[in-house]
Amino acid sequence: MSLKPKSFFIMAAALTICSLGDTFGLLALEWMVYLLTGSKLSMGTLALCRGIPEVAGRLLGAPLIDRIDKRHLLTGLNVIRFTAIAVPVSCAFLDALQLWQLYAAAVITGLCNALFDPAALATVPMLTKRDRLVKSYAILDGFRNGASLVGPIAAGTMIAVIGVDFTLAVNAACYLLSAAFICFLPRMGGKREKASARDSSYLREIVEGLSFFKQYPPMLVIMILVAISNMCSMAVWTMMVPFVQDTLHKDASGMGLLGTSVSIGTLAALLIISLIGDVKKRRIPMLGSLICIGLLYIVLGSSSHFQTALVVSVMLGMAGPFFSSFSTALFGGLVSDGMRGRVMAVRYLVGGSLAPLGGFLGGAVAQVLGVPFMFSLAGLLPLLAGLSGCFIPLLKELDGEISEVAARKRGSDNHTVAT
Repeated sequence: MSLKPKSFFIMAAALTICSLGDTFGLLALEWMVYLLTGSKLSMGTLALCRGIPEVAGRLLGAPLIDRIDKRHLLTGLNVIRFTAIAVPVSCAFLDALQLWQLYAAAVITGLCNALFDPAALATVPMLTKRDRLVKSYAILDGFRNGASLVGPIAAGTMIAVIGVDFTLAVNAACYLLSAAFICFLPRMGGKREKASARDSSYLREIVEGLSFFKQYPPMLVIMILVAISNMCSMAVWTMMVPFVQDTLHKDASGMGLLGTSVSIGTLAALLIISLIGDVKKRRIPMLGSLICIGLLYIVLGSSSHFQTALVVSVMLGMAGPFFSSFSTALFGGLVSDGMRGRVMAVRYLVGGSLAPLGGFLGGAVAQVLGVPFMFSLAGLLPLLAGLSGCFIPLLKELDGEISEVAARKRGSDNHTVAT
C-alpha cells in the first residue's frame, strides 16, 4: 500500500473536526443532564452509560479494526455517531427531550468511540516513517488539541448565549463533516489484514490482541497503572460541571474556559515533545505524568478560586502528553501492521477499564461528601500508582531506542517459544 503524505493531513483534519465536535458534545450532554436533574449521581450515571460500552466495544469489537478497511470503518462510525446525537437534538428543538435519550446517545457514541480512536491511531504508522512516529503522533495530538483549545470556550459561550440545544447540534455536524473528509482517503486495508480476516476466527483475533500484553509484560504493567489514573480522572472530570457551578460559582463559559486551559497546557507539552522527539529514559516522564496528575487533583480539590483552577487546568493539560505520546509511540513501533488495530483497542481497553466505575463512584462520593473532597481523594491514587511504578524493575525495559526495545521484545518472544 502506497500512501502520499497528504493522506496523513487528511486524517489529521478528520480527527481534528471530530475532536472539535467532541468538546461541544461532551459539555452539552453533561450540561443538559445537570439542567434536567440537578443530581451529581445522574452525572455519574451518564459517565457509566458512555464508559461501559467503550470498555465492552474495545474487547469485543477489536478484530473489526483489522478486518475492515479503516476508511470504511471510520466513515461508518462517524455516521452512526451523527445519528445518535441528531436524535436528542431534534427532540430538544421539539421540546420533547427526556433523560433516557441523552443516556442512549452516550451509550451509542461510547460504543463507536471504542473502535474509532484505536482505528484512527492504527493508521498513523501506515502514513509516516517508523523513526518519526513520536513526532507524527505529537503533531496529530497537536491538531486535535488545537481543536480542543478553542472548542470548550466556544461551546461554553454558545451554551450561555444561544442555548445548549444548538451546541449539541454542532457536535452532530462535526461527525458528518469528518466522515466526508475520511472518504477522500485511499484504502487502508492490506493483504495481511484480508488474510487475517479469512484465516482467523473472530475469537482468536481477540485473543491475539490480548496476547501482545502477555508477550510483553512491561506494557501491561504500565497500562494497569494508567488505568488507575484514568479511573480518577473520569471521577474528577465527570464532576467538573457541578464543581464549576457550585464551588467556583461560574456558568458554562467558565466551564469552557477551564477546558481551553487544559488544551493550552496540552499543546505546550506536545510542542516540547515534538521538538525533543523520543527519549531513551521514557519511563521517567511516563511515571512522572501520573504523579503530577495526582498532585494537581489534590490541589484542585482544596481550591475554591477560579484563577487557581485555571492554573491547575493548564498544568493538568501539560502532564498528560508525557505519558500518552511516549506510550503511543511504543505501541506503534512494537506492533505489526496486521495486529496494530487490535492491540491499540486492547490498549484502550486496559487503560480505560476502570474509567466507568470511576465516573459513577465519583458521582456517588460527591453526592455524599462533596465535590472538593472527592477531588482530593481521587488525587491520591494516581500519585501512589506513579510512585509505585518507580520501584518496579520490569518497567526499566521500556527505556531505550524503540528499535532496541523491539529487539528485546523479539528476543523474549523467541525465548518463550524455545522453552
